[in-house]
Amino acid sequence: MSKSALVINTPKYCAVCVLRSGVRHPFCRVNNRDITDLSIIPDWCPLKPLPEKDTKNHFPDEFEDGYAAGWNGCIEEVLMIDLRNTCVLVRTKEENEMLLKEAEKQGFQWHTKNYCRPLPKQHFPDILKFYEDKDVTREAHIGPDSTFYEASELLGTKEMTAREFIERIADVSNCCERECIGCVLDNRNNSATWICAIHVILKLAVEKLKEVK
Repeated sequence: MSKSALVINTPKYCAVCVLRSGVRHPFCRVNNRDITDLSIIPDWCPLKPLPEKDTKNHFPDEFEDGYAAGWNGCIEEVLMIDLRNTCVLVRTKEENEMLLKEAEKQGFQWHTKNYCRPLPKQHFPDILKFYEDKDVTREAHIGPDSTFYEASELLGTKEMTAREFIERIADVSNCCERECIGCVLDNRNNSATWICAIHVILKLAVEKLKEVK
């Protein structure tokens, strides 16, 4: 039977994993196993880390040097982002350089130019559009024929916002089976739904930040 691989950013624990599902009874959608502790990665987790690149200097051993090049090329192929027919928002100079470096590996080049290096006239944030014919344009408009991404998503540098984190954990309605019916976050409290609970937590966080300032 043929095999397939799904490449995702490795979560720090089950609570923030995109493969977790379930409200009162969280479970893993890959192997349908119950998750009893959302704050860890269990030893039965189906996610397997990718091997690291070989960064050693094997000179003058040409055989080992060639083996390392093939090894690294295989890993890059697995991780490669297909940029064709995409629009990508780059917020910083650093994101722009990293994305264009990846685009150059895939054979892209600026429209009417023969290279894919950062342009001196670029201003950020910017939207880069990658076409099917391997052309790249800047200051692009997002059309219905292109898939939109943020560079931080593709490069694996995007951090979870406070709201995203709260929305991930807010469905854990059973707080270690303690009797917390007086808590506004308890699902048995009719005065607050879980949607309200999200806003309650955000409000408390904002108030706390004001106190710190």
